[in-house]
Amino acid sequence: MELEEVTLRLVALPTREPLAAAHDAAPAAERELVFVQIRTDVGEGWGECSALNRPTYTAEYARGCFATLRDQIVPGVFARAGEGDLVAADAPMAAAGFTMAVNDASLTARGVSLATELGATAVAVPAGAALGLAETDALVVRAIALAEQGFARIKLKIQPGHDAAVLDRLVTELPSMRWHLDANGAYSGDDALELIELVGRGRVVAIEQPFTVDEDSRVVRTFIEQVDALDRDVAVVMDESIGSLGDAERLHAAGALGGVSVKAPRLGSLGNARVMHDWCVDMGVAMTAGGMLESGLGRHALAALAALPGFTLVGDVSPARRWLAADPWPDLAMVDGAVIVPTEPGIAPAPDLALLDHHTIDRVTVTQ
Repeated sequence: MELEEVTLRLVALPTREPLAAAHDAAPAAERELVFVQIRTDVGEGWGECSALNRPTYTAEYARGCFATLRDQIVPGVFARAGEGDLVAADAPMAAAGFTMAVNDASLTARGVSLATELGATAVAVPAGAALGLAETDALVVRAIALAEQGFARIKLKIQPGHDAAVLDRLVTELPSMRWHLDANGAYSGDDALELIELVGRGRVVAIEQPFTVDEDSRVVRTFIEQVDALDRDVAVVMDESIGSLGDAERLHAAGALGGVSVKAPRLGSLGNARVMHDWCVDMGVAMTAGGMLESGLGRHALAALAALPGFTLVGDVSPARRWLAADPWPDLAMVDGAVIVPTEPGIAPAPDLALLDHHTIDRVTVTQ
């Protein structure tokens, strides 16, 4: 496949509600995303870079990724006279946006769906929703609405001062809901006993990134052992701590890995996400498919990935309309609490170009 032209778009899409978290308590009202459109000798492909608006979750952010793709990655690919191997350890989300477009072009040309290419086995996956940091009464209203829509697992963002009392209220209102707590590294080892008590409440099935990335692995290992001792089948999942397979291997060797939030953008490509999936299966490590507030394009890729057989925890797989008030891409279908895995060739159907143009705030085309 020969690359002929790349068009990059920085897009700002309006959101329905913010997803505040420990790393960003006041997210913007618009979700900025970078879309990559490539033209090749076999057809075109689309990719999405899902870095957040600001460098709070990782050092990458949407506008920075737009510049990285424009000034480094795309010119570098053309210089190699093909898509080649993208070595972008310092910019995996930007690289993932480009490689997704390459995947899409190749799959579409061959008439193969991403789910088939990855080796997915499920035709539908359980839908998982998320709730950000917010006032408790508002969270209760949102959680009840999600339950009525068919979601049976909700990821609840937590941080010191916004944890036990909030969870207790939600558990009281929805006693049958499964809860996945996500701290985004907001706690330290000094908070371990409080967190142990927290995961014993209600139907908590996982706690994600409880400690900062630089917390001593011995603290994390001890915490995992204490959680296991509860005999509640709660997974201690790492997210921010996992930027590569090497990170997972290091934590696993130290006994500090109870689970992995597998995110293709953080890992640099869908192929790398598949490698992480296979490694977790081999090691017996719990997995969840992590989301990044993607558009319908990114959500199609997420659903295909989540349909792999090794995912043991409900992931962040929900329609993009959960967060986006406008989206150029067709959305995922959700039926009876499950998201239907896309089966069309490529990654997702073509976007509404007029709507995409309307929300584009910067654009550049790069050629050989």
